[in-house]
Amino acid sequence: MVVVAYLSGLRPADVLHLRVGCCPAPEDDGVGTVRYRLHGHQFKGVRDADGILARDGVSRQWTVIPPVHIAIGVLEQLTTTGHLFPLRPAWLGGARPGTRRRPPAPLGTREAGAAPVR
Repeated sequence: MVVVAYLSGLRPADVLHLRVGCCPAPEDDGVGTVRYRLHGHQFKGVRDADGILARDGVSRQWTVIPPVHIAIGVLEQLTTTGHLFPLRPAWLGGARPGTRRRPPAPLGTREAGAAPVR
C-alpha cells in the first residue's frame, strides 16, 4: 500500500478501494510515450448533484509511473478477492477476533510434564 500511495499520490481511501483489473496494460501513443493508467474511485471532496458528500466516491483515472503498475500487478497475483487490499485477506488464515493464542510461558517457569502456570 505504501508503494502505491506514495508513488501515485493517491489518498489512503482511494488506494484501499482499488480493485483487481484497475491497472490495464500500458498505452503507447505511437510516438514513444507510454502511459500507465490506474482506474479507481476518488472520495475526498466528492459531492453528488444535491451537494451532499458522495459516499461511493466518483470514478477517476490517474496516470502513474511504472513501479506503481508493477506493484499493482504483484498485488493482483496475491489477492483472493476482488479488492487489492481486502478487509480480511486469506493469508491471515485463522486470525479471527477473540481467538488470539496465548503467548508461551517464559523459559524456566514450566517443568517438563507439569501443568501450565496460571
